[in-house]
Amino acid sequence: MTTMDPAAVRAGWQHGTAAKDEIDQARTHTDAAAGASTGPFAPTLAFAAAQVDGALATASAVLAELDRNVESCIADFQATDGASAGTFDTLGAGR
Repeated sequence: MTTMDPAAVRAGWQHGTAAKDEIDQARTHTDAAAGASTGPFAPTLAFAAAQVDGALATASAVLAELDRNVESCIADFQATDGASAGTFDTLGAGR
């Protein structure tokens, strides 16, 4: 029988939480990069900064959704006395 240790899962998932925090922190710098006074390169840097910000926003959203899925599975596991770990929803399904 396979079982899950919720505390161990949460401890392992701290790496995902830390990554999301770092990504969110990185997003605070994209406006400054876009607004840098670089003369003729300003439009290109603004475009690049917007692309980077979009990629970071997507990564942050994926990690947030994974966090919700991990917690949902743990809650199902605990509510059923370990009989079920619930389902791990597909990322972005129906959204």
